Amino acid sequence: MKEFASDIGEEIGRLTRITERLLSLSRLDALPEIRLVCCDMGKTVRKCAQVLAPTAALRKVKLKLNFEDDQLVCGTQDGVYHIAFNLMENAVKYNRDGGSVTVTFAREGDMVAVKVADTGIGIPEQELPRVYERFYRVDKARSRASGGTGLGLSIVKEWVDTLGGELRAESVYGEGTAFTVLLPAWKEERP
Repeated sequence: MKEFASDIGEEIGRLTRITERLLSLSRLDALPEIRLVCCDMGKTVRKCAQVLAPTAALRKVKLKLNFEDDQLVCGTQDGVYHIAFNLMENAVKYNRDGGSVTVTFAREGDMVAVKVADTGIGIPEQELPRVYERFYRVDKARSRASGGTGLGLSIVKEWVDTLGGELRAESVYGEGTAFTVLLPAWKEERP
């Protein structure tokens, strides 16, 4: 009976995550023109790391935040949070026990590049173009077991596009994956 209750609890959690992510995508699809504000990327990444720390600790995945200066980007607080959280959460969930997730910042002209790299399972090269599709999961069995919904990267892509950014992915199957998001740097003269 306890096993049955546990299974039901896990399924409820999975359905709740799917519902929350679908609502997020629906809100994003229905957004009128958004008002861009100054967002502190470093503060957002640190907040995401705090939220993900218990999950990372269970898997002994080390979260490394390798940046000294915070980077200010042009976006929305929700958008920047969803981008950072989903990329970091995936990097933890699809990592090896004892692996690591490294977040770095760099300037590329008028853009801030935020790179989330992991030492995880990687994505086969032929699968990379499809990872942003809604409900697409590279390894369906592993994704479901880790609580994946197939919506996290869709949300990231939608937000990056909405904020005028760019998203890049590199992966070596069996060695790890790195996602780089480029967002416009905040300039004081912006309205």
